[in-house]
Amino acid sequence: MNKSMSEKIFDLFLQARNYHDACDLEKAAELYKQAINLANQHSVIPSELLDSYAELSNTLGDYETAANLYRESIRLFPSENSSKYMALAQLSHGHDSLDLYKKGIALLKKNQEDEGIKSQIASAYAAISELFMTDLCDEPNAESTCELCIKNALKFDDTCIDAYQILANLRLIRGNYAEARDAMEKFKTILLHCGVFNLPSSQSLGESSRTLVELEDWDGVLFVCDVGLSIDDTQNELIYMQAFALYKLNRKQEASELLDFLSQKQLDSELQEAVSELHKSLSEN
Repeated sequence: MNKSMSEKIFDLFLQARNYHDACDLEKAAELYKQAINLANQHSVIPSELLDSYAELSNTLGDYETAANLYRESIRLFPSENSSKYMALAQLSHGHDSLDLYKKGIALLKKNQEDEGIKSQIASAYAAISELFMTDLCDEPNAESTCELCIKNALKFDDTCIDAYQILANLRLIRGNYAEARDAMEKFKTILLHCGVFNLPSSQSLGESSRTLVELEDWDGVLFVCDVGLSIDDTQNELIYMQAFALYKLNRKQEASELLDFLSQKQLDSELQEAVSELHKSLSEN
């Protein structure tokens, strides 16, 4: 490939990245696709182009395209960018997901003197532990493997917020509420001190809120929902859990106002039923 063609591909990639960074995702996707097509014609594709387009496709919910791009990047550049292994693992299931996490961890461990790398390793171990509570829960020694992965996560980063969430869920499965509460207390402390760029996703915080509901930590539910809604205020389930926690704290007027707000929105049938039931409970008390 001559230099001018290489520069043209790189220019398209830079334009796409600029639109991506500016959150003009549709325009970015168009330019990434042009750059990929041009690079394919000349049998040379920069790894950064594959990974960036995969990341954008994932954000846009085009998971099939994202997975294919990550697979191609891993095939062509197996030793570059460990994050693509983690991203593809999240789009995969069972043993495929486990193998990808393991490969990503192995790549990360080559540079583990970096504190940021240690945090990524911890997150990957936490993800594996969750995998053994879900897809691989019927595997031999699934519970002990889950425990070991949580320990490994906290060994690399004792502020790994995901590990404490999973630990709490594991303790709840065993009916050990005291240790589950301890884990969620650590979770809340870490969340309180998270920088704005290190916050978990609003979806992840929804799971944390459900754990706190099970523990009847109503103030904790309000705190976690507040953080989640600061990230994405369209998460109706978080608003509902806020209302439920306020009801349990006998702050009924505030709960009623949130339910009235939710009643004006298009909700799925399950959430709509929950809102109606809580409305009914409020009216009866």
